[in-house]
Amino acid sequence: MKNLIKLLSFVFFAGTILMSCEGPEGTAGTDGMDGTAECMACHNEGTAFAAKEAQFDVSAHSLGTYFSRGGQCAGCHSTEGFLARMDFTSINEIDGLGQDNQSPIACRTCHNVHLAYDETDWALTFTDQVTETIFGYEDGDGHESYSFGDYGNGNMCLQCHQARDRGNVPTATETADVTTGSTHWGPHYGVQGNVLQASGGVNILGDLSYPSTTGGHAGIDDACISCHMSGGNHSLEVSYDGCITCHTAGDAEDKVEDLEEEIHDLLFDLGKELAIAGVMTADVEDTDTVGYEPKNMTMTADQAKGVYNYMVVYQDHSYGVHNPTYIRALLNNSLDLVTAK
Repeated sequence: MKNLIKLLSFVFFAGTILMSCEGPEGTAGTDGMDGTAECMACHNEGTAFAAKEAQFDVSAHSLGTYFSRGGQCAGCHSTEGFLARMDFTSINEIDGLGQDNQSPIACRTCHNVHLAYDETDWALTFTDQVTETIFGYEDGDGHESYSFGDYGNGNMCLQCHQARDRGNVPTATETADVTTGSTHWGPHYGVQGNVLQASGGVNILGDLSYPSTTGGHAGIDDACISCHMSGGNHSLEVSYDGCITCHTAGDAEDKVEDLEEEIHDLLFDLGKELAIAGVMTADVEDTDTVGYEPKNMTMTADQAKGVYNYMVVYQDHSYGVHNPTYIRALLNNSLDLVTAK
């Protein structure tokens, strides 16, 4: 009996799907194609859409960014939260989004899927220049919106790939002690957009100067998309084929490996000095690589500058590739500052 019930349930479920996909025949622009055939133009094994869907399924956006929670985090960590943030007139629209009303980041997050049922469905949901903070509003503490350069289609990425509210981070010249308030103190994980245009960290004066916002990889058309989606690859894994405008593929790979090793060593040295000073904690499971996190405590302004810059470079996760000159200056100048004490 149980097996019969399961079979009948499956038949009912399958029938419901087919009925919902059929729809009226001959809808505008389909030349008499019925709903099922129209759906299968994309939702069928072997189509370009199926390939992109399979690529996205193994991406970090698909595997590691969805959190079913209410509040402002949903503004980047779920499809509904992101789209609500794009339209919002009040932050309450995101704060009030229940966990049951959220789904993971997927096609509809970035594309206008199933609006016109034609090629315009693949248009990006947002490509205007990004001029807001991570949640697109000015908070009660007066932290104003942050302006980014115009990165074309890469503006889509900068909607979330930007540092969140910097809070009590000191400027390069401030001297007052800083209370971090959390072991998660820092720019959060989305600082890539800031680093790309040589911003986001505390630009401590030192032997190395900081680049302009137009140099390096910030000058690439469409920025993030050109490197992370070369050829339309939705896995977001960098392909060195996308580097051949400026480098040969082999040369680019060698440069990246050398740069990553250099920045890794600088980052480790900075974290070690800050741990010796007592303001960062070494992660015993990760001390062979980077492995340091801020302490929840009050520290000197110079120590806080070093800790924050450490977290900027670490959370950027490119080990310098997004902006080599900026990251070198940020780490070297921070290291000189904290070791001089």
